[in-house]
Amino acid sequence: MPEFKFVINGTTLSCLSDDSLTTGNVGTYKCSFIFADGLQGMTWYAAFKKNGRQHCAEIENGSCDIPQNMLDDSGTLYVGVFASMLNDPSQYKRLSTNFVMLKVNCGA
Repeated sequence: MPEFKFVINGTTLSCLSDDSLTTGNVGTYKCSFIFADGLQGMTWYAAFKKNGRQHCAEIENGSCDIPQNMLDDSGTLYVGVFASMLNDPSQYKRLSTNFVMLKVNCGA
């Protein structure tokens, strides 16, 4: 399965892969995330946006699949990450990164 690797450092998301994706794939592409020190202990989600559509997927064991509906058509796929932690209501914490752009090419 092709894998896109991302690094999360504070509120900055970087992609270490420069490959593109192809439309029509299902369960093919995976995102894996490397977390900088101090970012553990939160519940993390990948946020996907493309052509007015949005989808969130929980990051489990450092990875998640790219949703099928993000590969329905060609264009630019935006990938971001957010996390939250709630130990008690007075200590709620939420972290949000920038979006990284991936190209989705037309497939066969």
